[in-house]
Amino acid sequence: MQLSRLVEVSRDVAGTRSRLRKRAYLSECLREARTDEVALIVDYLTGTLPQGRVGLGPAILRELEKHMKSRKSPRSSDLLRERQSIKLK
Repeated sequence: MQLSRLVEVSRDVAGTRSRLRKRAYLSECLREARTDEVALIVDYLTGTLPQGRVGLGPAILRELEKHMKSRKSPRSSDLLRERQSIKLK
């Protein structure tokens, strides 16, 4: 699932008071996800960080921006792999 889709779902859920709409948004999102992405998506949508902490300072954000500039929205399963591949000087 593209990260932009995950952000969209999160905004949709936050933007409605209806429990039925919230459930519909979340159900649709999880149906669209690949099997290997479901656990990570649930973690992000519930506010749980799989790595335990954000650990993002200005330097790593600049590096991430360089890596991601030429790419389309990453898949949710790419996020941890991308973060782990960034080496700070």
